[in-house]
Amino acid sequence: MAASNGIVLQRDLHLSIRHASVCITLIAPAGFLGSYIVDWLRWEPLTMLHASMGPLLLSASFMALAAWYRSLAFFMGSTCVTEMVIVVVFISAVCAFTEGIEDIAGTAASLLTALSFLGSSFTSLLVVVMAKDGLANYLLSLAATLLLIALSLWLGRAFAIWPHRPKEQGSVDQG
Repeated sequence: MAASNGIVLQRDLHLSIRHASVCITLIAPAGFLGSYIVDWLRWEPLTMLHASMGPLLLSASFMALAAWYRSLAFFMGSTCVTEMVIVVVFISAVCAFTEGIEDIAGTAASLLTALSFLGSSFTSLLVVVMAKDGLANYLLSLAATLLLIALSLWLGRAFAIWPHRPKEQGSVDQG
């Protein structure tokens, strides 16, 4: 997303390279805030994934508004919200995937991360192709991607791909 953001900030929002770099740097704290939210709430990974559906939909609608208004403020706001929400979803997915498999947790987390990056690379190619047609197409394709993520979370919950497992009696939260 960062490479595409740089192109869009320069070409469509008419920022210099320096100003575009500053804007991209300002997006990083949003990812930090997303990881802090996961730590602060201390919810179970599956609960966090299920709770992420609403913010994903909000983020997608904010992206669509940014595509409509074509302003730097909407672009930065929607991108920061998206970055924050995606980090929450990613951390929760890794935790949910590795829960209960302590003997191979490192391998499983590495495999999940590799598959996530592979999937995001293919998605990024589509988004970059859409970005060549302008800001609106870029943001709308990102919004559609967020909707697909929310849909996959909803389908996972609806079909019990990620069943809710309550904590065992007497277990202590180690956080």
